[in-house]
Amino acid sequence: MRTKATIKDVAKAAGVGIGTVSRVLNGGLHVKEETRLRVFTAIESLDYQPNQAARRLSSGKTYSIGIVTPFFTRPSFSERLQGIEQTLRESNYDLVLYSSTTANHYQNRVYSLIKEQRVDGLILLNVPQTLCAQLKDDFPTFPIVMLDVAFPTYFPCFMVDDVLGGWMATQALLKKGYTRLGYFCDSYADVFGRSAAFRYQGFVNALHEHGLPNRSDWHCLLPRFETHLLEKQAHALLSSPDRPDAIFASSDINAFTIINVARQLQLRVPQDLAVMGYDDIEAATYMNLTTIRQPLHQSGQLATRTLLHVLDGVPPESTFPHFLPLEYIARQTI
Repeated sequence: MRTKATIKDVAKAAGVGIGTVSRVLNGGLHVKEETRLRVFTAIESLDYQPNQAARRLSSGKTYSIGIVTPFFTRPSFSERLQGIEQTLRESNYDLVLYSSTTANHYQNRVYSLIKEQRVDGLILLNVPQTLCAQLKDDFPTFPIVMLDVAFPTYFPCFMVDDVLGGWMATQALLKKGYTRLGYFCDSYADVFGRSAAFRYQGFVNALHEHGLPNRSDWHCLLPRFETHLLEKQAHALLSSPDRPDAIFASSDINAFTIINVARQLQLRVPQDLAVMGYDDIEAATYMNLTTIRQPLHQSGQLATRTLLHVLDGVPPESTFPHFLPLEYIARQTI
């Protein structure tokens, strides 16, 4: 019977110390690529199987990274998650997902994960505004990276300028000659609805620049998690003789629903009704949706790389929000 290889065997075969092998196994970033490859080659040739339970006990680490989000099922989150998961493949950390639907539940979830030492680090999406400063006061050294937070975060953060994005979307419609503009979005009064609120502000700014009215009767604000109401409200608005000639939807998913309702009413897109989306999720390509692209996959990658650096003892370059570029994607719906 073949004796199982040990970490000492791997170190000897790779010509490195045991500590170097440990850093490679733990996803440490302070290892030369050439050395890392030698270690992985030795692991493969020796069929070395590290004892995960022993590693966790000896290191005092969970080798898990937690993600907390209020938007667990949305396609935009799925694309962001792909970037996170792809980057984590380069490390030895597992990924654990947590969904929270209220500000209190979100805070309780985060605090329990940290206090109970269930994860080594956190990626937090759409953090409620009241929570950021509390986390800094209560857990100033815990490894946290945030996504989509539009105020001082005290932690590394990656986001887009949603006011600019809303302005870009509206400007594109106005340049095409549309002047009767409606806005459909999830309710921006919700604690997690800041992105929709900022996109709306960009929409309003563009209308004011062109001296056009902002008609509240052409708005549709949906309670969170009740997007089934969008079809009903879109049908009522688009059936009216006094309807907009273009709609800016604050997400591609909402835009798809509007397009389907327009087709049910035998309205041509874009001849009778232009539709602008936001996000540029994968399905937007197949729907030929004109939209504003935010780098969802890239933001997930950047957040994860930053967190891995922090876990490896490298302090973040900045805790000021890092704004990622937005891009207008012209297709066939305006």
